[in-house]
Amino acid sequence: MKADRKNKNKVELHQCPPEVSWAISVILQRADKSHGGKYDKGNWKKGSDYTQLLDCMERHFDKMKSGLDNDEEDGLPHSWHLAANVMFYIFNEIHHPENDNRDKQYPMDPEVFTQFLKKIEKPKEESVSPSSKRMNAYSDCDKRSSHLPRSY
Repeated sequence: MKADRKNKNKVELHQCPPEVSWAISVILQRADKSHGGKYDKGNWKKGSDYTQLLDCMERHFDKMKSGLDNDEEDGLPHSWHLAANVMFYIFNEIHHPENDNRDKQYPMDPEVFTQFLKKIEKPKEESVSPSSKRMNAYSDCDKRSSHLPRSY
């Protein structure tokens, strides 16, 4: 018989694999001055501008997309740095909403972007090889001179 637990509707923390927590913890530890890093322990808890965190995430994500696995500064995976920055961002959303400096005046609307792209795109021309261009030039010439008698 098991004890009665009132855990219905509570967050199931076991869903997050420990490897993610460990990866983020390694990033935090290596960044700590006491471990040779650049920052004071817990520096990230002071908060950052949202755009600064988004820029950091995007840089690591772009490196991952281009096939670079590890950070050039510390050799750790870019995915670990990305995860740490996502954690910083979430922490900021909860504890430092005053740091939200995103430009909300022009929110991204995919439909508006698609319509703009359609408006500025040039119609695709059929690809014509140089030899067929010459042939077309000759046939144009024949059309223009069709009223002249042909000499054989």
